[in-house]
Amino acid sequence: MVYSGTYVNPRCDRNAPLSFHACGGGLFGRHFSHGPTVRDEYIIHYIINGQGYLETPYGTFHYSEGDIFCIYPGEVIKYYTGGVRTNICFVNFVGTEAGKIYESIGITHEKPVASVNSNSLVNAIYKCLNYGIETENPSEWRLTSFLLEILSYMESDKALEKADQKKNYINRGIAFMEYNFDSPISVEGIAAAAGIEKSYFYKIFVKEMGISPIKYLTDIRINKAKALIKSGIHFKAVATAVGINDIYYFSKLFTKSVGMTPSEYRKKIKKEIEYEERHSE
Repeated sequence: MVYSGTYVNPRCDRNAPLSFHACGGGLFGRHFSHGPTVRDEYIIHYIINGQGYLETPYGTFHYSEGDIFCIYPGEVIKYYTGGVRTNICFVNFVGTEAGKIYESIGITHEKPVASVNSNSLVNAIYKCLNYGIETENPSEWRLTSFLLEILSYMESDKALEKADQKKNYINRGIAFMEYNFDSPISVEGIAAAAGIEKSYFYKIFVKEMGISPIKYLTDIRINKAKALIKSGIHFKAVATAVGINDIYYFSKLFTKSVGMTPSEYRKKIKKEIEYEERHSE
């Protein structure tokens, strides 16, 4: 099921205790990214399929199929897909009592992601979207009733399975890699930063992410290296900047990942820039 489009309630009342604001969804590409941005609503996203990451002032959090991730108003956030096409839908709400909602359903700034364990909750979300997007003149009261149904299922003890400790370990490891990619780090160091033993961290990381921690770290480094190569700095400086002191090893990794050498990649980028400049005149 893919939802395309958004319905925004023109009668949304921010001074009411709770008011439905919007709903919608879409299928986003492998490299989709939204933000950094700041919203002034509370937003509940449900992941129909796919995976990605939510960045907030409190950390970077991984989400995948069957999860919800929640956004607070007034926070600088960014979310993006994790290398696969991702189908996401959302429901927004506002109101003077809206701030108490997340607390009542177990969502916090430090734990904005949770796994859905209730078909009733999923069906309530779908009913809301079907009605809001497909109805020509949707009733505000009916939309509010759908919102209350969604929140009531979320409040139930069985509706959400709090983000478990395994996800916390993985999120800590990912945050450590993204912050320290420019240093020579190992699986042992990543696992230590996550707070668990190396072999256990490796096992749960591969099961959840589909790739090894080192492959994940390499992907981070190669993406950073691409931007640095584009800027024109020396290849040895690029390698050092992404935590690899051996220029030959860096070239081997880059070639294996990108399908061309760093030098060939720079020439390709240079040609693309020259082409864009000629056609923009």
